[in-house]
Amino acid sequence: MRKNDRDDMSLRHRRRRRRFEIVLLVPALLAFGGCMVGPDFQRPQTAVSSSWLETRDPRLSTGSATYRDWWTVFNDPALDRLVEQAYRENLPLRTAGVRVLQARAQLGIAIGDFFPQTQQGIGSVQ
Repeated sequence: MRKNDRDDMSLRHRRRRRRFEIVLLVPALLAFGGCMVGPDFQRPQTAVSSSWLETRDPRLSTGSATYRDWWTVFNDPALDRLVEQAYRENLPLRTAGVRVLQARAQLGIAIGDFFPQTQQGIGSVQ
């Protein structure tokens, strides 16, 4: 390879590297520039009630709310049927856990038949 060819390759490599740096630098600058607040920024004034933490206000409810039938607000009989069916067919967590253990035991039994069975005895005969 001649010196002239090596200089051309080096120049092309530097140009590619420069383009790569610009391609990475410009989006980074735009992203960080979007996070800055202008010099004329002023915090907006907000009116806050002086008694907003008042617990004796009768309009505030401190009791626990039950949301069991929240979907009835939509007045949709199809939705009512689906939710009631889900409640009926949904398993308790303990029952679901027992079924998982049962399935694992059945899997262990099924896999156990695939492998050879061996028995070993340890002892001595005189």
